[in-house]
Amino acid sequence: MSPLGQAGKLQRQRLQAEGVSFDAKERVDFRAVGWAGPTEDWLARHGLQAPRPLVQAGSAADDQPRQLSLL
Repeated sequence: MSPLGQAGKLQRQRLQAEGVSFDAKERVDFRAVGWAGPTEDWLARHGLQAPRPLVQAGSAADDQPRQLSLL
């Protein structure tokens, strides 16, 4: 049995079909393929605030995996 399960396998296939690659530890480099998010104008029009970025601009490469915050 795969640790990803069927849903995980399907998501990985979809990402790979879009050109997303995974490293030896099965991670995705968000610096290479991450989306910066919507524009400030779009957020303001919808009454939303910008989320925290997945990658800090100008930060050194960090190989330590981090869990994303839900809050």
